[in-house]
Amino acid sequence: MTAQAYLAAHQALYNAVQGTGTLCAGETTQRVYLPLIFKSASISPPETTEPPVSDLKIVQVFYTSDDEYVKIRNDGGADQAMAGWTLVSAIGTQRYKFPESVVIAAGQTIRIHSGPAAIDNPPNDLKWSGAYMWHNSGDRAELRSAGGALVDSACYGTGCS
Repeated sequence: MTAQAYLAAHQALYNAVQGTGTLCAGETTQRVYLPLIFKSASISPPETTEPPVSDLKIVQVFYTSDDEYVKIRNDGGADQAMAGWTLVSAIGTQRYKFPESVVIAAGQTIRIHSGPAAIDNPPNDLKWSGAYMWHNSGDRAELRSAGGALVDSACYGTGCS
């Protein structure tokens, strides 16, 4: 078949599909629409892996000694950088601002100490102050994100009312 004949045959086929020509002398074409069927394949959507999320909890407020502390645990599956986060003593509104370098690893527990015998042994024991921060009659510890949102709180005594 010559190139010219090949092109003529394809043009005739194209015209037939478009419904504008003849395939053979004296025959006109009709448009025919056929369903388009795809072979079914078990195509699953791509697996998306959600990034692990940190889940910080205040698990203890210890306020009855010269070394007071608040224990915070990361129950989530990701480390949490604490830059800009605060721990607040709601009665008296004292605030501890976490140092920029503090990261609470997934599964890790840290303690924030205050009082005359406060421990300072980073990375798990951080000193807030040498003064007492927690009221013995009651208080509420609030953990706030860098944006100020309340993430968790724990209270005791009159701090719960």
